[in-house]
Amino acid sequence: METPNRTTTEAGHVNHPHTRQAFGRVKKFVAAYGALSVAVLIVVVILSVRGREVTAFMWGRTARRIPHVTLTPSVLPTG
Repeated sequence: METPNRTTTEAGHVNHPHTRQAFGRVKKFVAAYGALSVAVLIVVVILSVRGREVTAFMWGRTARRIPHVTLTPSVLPTG
């Protein structure tokens, strides 16, 4: 019995309607996560400007979310 040669890239599964729908949902969730991350960052900035205590953890936690949101859509297929 021979093993099929699967060295070529097949785009058939990526173009399937269910797959496209799933990627669309992921993109929407990433956008919502991004909006929430920006809102949290704005709250931290407002707290800092008003003189409230803002810890390094708060800055790090909010600033770390932004790269995740900007990089995730670039790895998802477009279409």
